[in-house]
Amino acid sequence: MLLLDDGNLYERCMFFRDHGRKPGDPIYYNAEVTYKYMPFNVQAALGYAQFQRLDELISKKREIFQRYKDQLGNIKDIELNPEVDGVFNSVWTTALVFGKKHNLNKLDAITRLEKLGIPSRPFYYPLSSLPAYRGCEQRYRQLNQRAYDIAARGITLPSALNLSEDQIGVVCDGIKAILGLL
Repeated sequence: MLLLDDGNLYERCMFFRDHGRKPGDPIYYNAEVTYKYMPFNVQAALGYAQFQRLDELISKKREIFQRYKDQLGNIKDIELNPEVDGVFNSVWTTALVFGKKHNLNKLDAITRLEKLGIPSRPFYYPLSSLPAYRGCEQRYRQLNQRAYDIAARGITLPSALNLSEDQIGVVCDGIKAILGLL
């Protein structure tokens, strides 16, 4: 807890609390490198309690992903989380990458889904593209062309553990609508 009488210092503290993100910046867009390692005691206790339910939580996440896959998997030129032989994907979140033929970037997709009342989030930006890593982008953009490409076209879909089958259906219908398939 901080007790401050300096507005500038307060804003700087909030900036660090938010992992180097400025208010109003896109989600997961860091302006500076900041650190926040240690959870509070209550956070640690909650984390431990969730760890005790890990199998149940992963099972639910995989079920949510499967519902998305069942409804969106046949759409040409989109990709969902890859499933690789010999790798167990916990499907922490359901990712969707729009193929280039759809001519749809992540921010346009998010805006169009939002107009339909459907929340989504952008893919993470490549670290070397963020202001916190100034001077790295030119070199690493060339070395990580696929990361930059996917980041521009990828979104994450709602995947809360309490998401119902009907809610997943609404999200899938929204995806189909913005692709002109409904």
